[in-house]
Amino acid sequence: MRWRSPRHGIAHHGLELPLLFGRPELTGGGEDAERVCQQLIATWSSFMRGDPQAPDGAPWPCYDAPRRATLVVDATSTIVEAPLERERAAWSALPHAWHDVSYGTHGE
Repeated sequence: MRWRSPRHGIAHHGLELPLLFGRPELTGGGEDAERVCQQLIATWSSFMRGDPQAPDGAPWPCYDAPRRATLVVDATSTIVEAPLERERAAWSALPHAWHDVSYGTHGE
């Protein structure tokens, strides 16, 4: 989610929850909050019906590693291929202790 709550001025973890339940006023309200609320409900509903669509009605492609098609939620939401790719690649290059422990490579 890229949309920033008028109440907090940031896009934070869990911000989508009041919007998904049709309560944009809990985010600070306003026209953008109403728009994002309607977009999220429509987009998630189409996903649950098995026909995922972007807010503009365009097909929402299946996620795959080469394209990394991602819905970027904002006042005008769009599907973007490989958003924040440089950041993702930098994090992927770092060792992850949880991964090493989970797959038995820790300490080897």
